[in-house]
Amino acid sequence: FWRVYPSVYDRLWDQPLTDYLACRVANAVQGAGLSDVLEIGAGTGLITRRLEQADINLVVSEPNPRMRERATRRLTSCPISSHSLSDWVTLASTPSHPRTVVAANVVHLATDRSGNG
Repeated sequence: FWRVYPSVYDRLWDQPLTDYLACRVANAVQGAGLSDVLEIGAGTGLITRRLEQADINLVVSEPNPRMRERATRRLTSCPISSHSLSDWVTLASTPSHPRTVVAANVVHLATDRSGNG
């Protein structure tokens, strides 16, 4: 599954709507004057490519090695960490940790705990 998923993911999501969302996120980050940003769940870098163009200190994380490999090919200047979300929660207490977190394209991974689907 994970061998082919990154390419399928890009075919499904590398669309104008995703780029529109990426631009909105990058503009919001810049407009708010944020300088240190952590993106968690970067996937193949579809959102990250626009954040990378913003004038910010960007830390990127994607725990899945296949998705991270594809993102690394897409991005030009961002190293990508393999830390998981729980790692970042632990690291959040360190002074050098970015104070702003972007998780723009991970809602589909959240569990619906309401029992409605």
